[in-house]
Amino acid sequence: MEYRRFGNTGLKVSRLGFGCMTFDTLDQTLELLEKARSYGCNFFDGAEAYGNPRGNCEKLFGDAYEILRNRDPIKWRRSDLVITTKLYFGPSKDVKGVPFGYFGENELGSSFKHIQEGIDGALKRCKLDYFDVVYSHRFDDVTPVEEQVRAFTKLIRDGKAFYWGTSMW
Repeated sequence: MEYRRFGNTGLKVSRLGFGCMTFDTLDQTLELLEKARSYGCNFFDGAEAYGNPRGNCEKLFGDAYEILRNRDPIKWRRSDLVITTKLYFGPSKDVKGVPFGYFGENELGSSFKHIQEGIDGALKRCKLDYFDVVYSHRFDDVTPVEEQVRAFTKLIRDGKAFYWGTSMW
């Protein structure tokens, strides 16, 4: 596998990253992650919105990563992996008859509140202490950009992520 610098940082990521959007079962997740890693992939990209219900892909990733790390602690050492998440949509609040779950007034977007609560939920679902990169998943035209920058910068200062960026802005 060829590795490249992540933007203008010193972080090295595999040329091919693995998108964790379509995990359905733990067995499937284990198989896919193991196959990607066997080819040298070290970049695993998720989001709080991924899965059915939303957030389930992060939960499956966390469960699988814990198993894989116990099976082969060298291959799955955290220091060699780049794990990302994206915040904006929030995990599902299952409500019967409401497709894709329900959003409360502060559970969608890039407000300071949602970003702080969103990262804590994502870390818990993924069973991680930190993310290497956290992205703002969509542009939020309601929340002032200054508030969004403060929110993501706080994640870095608090040690919950090393880098932050934008996705689909």
